[in-house]
Amino acid sequence: MNYVLTVVLLLAIFLFASGIYRLERARASYEIESLRPHNLKHVLKGMLRTVEAEGSWEQLEFMRGEVRRALRTLDDMRHNHDNEALRASKQRLETGK
Repeated sequence: MNYVLTVVLLLAIFLFASGIYRLERARASYEIESLRPHNLKHVLKGMLRTVEAEGSWEQLEFMRGEVRRALRTLDDMRHNHDNEALRASKQRLETGK
């Protein structure tokens, strides 16, 4: 009887640890993918669907403010001449056209 309980307990612990490991991998994968610039369109569409479904004006205004702040930051980055890597990337892009 003890043997069966030990096996069941070890199996439960293994399944629990496996579940936690899979959840952590999924979270890390989502975090990595959501930080990629090419996924911005999907992130914004998901946010729009959420705001539309919930119908919250406060969330809509919050999202609008965050997008404006991000656009201002992007404009600042574009006009910042101190970032050499960004400038070099721009030069490569312009010479490739």
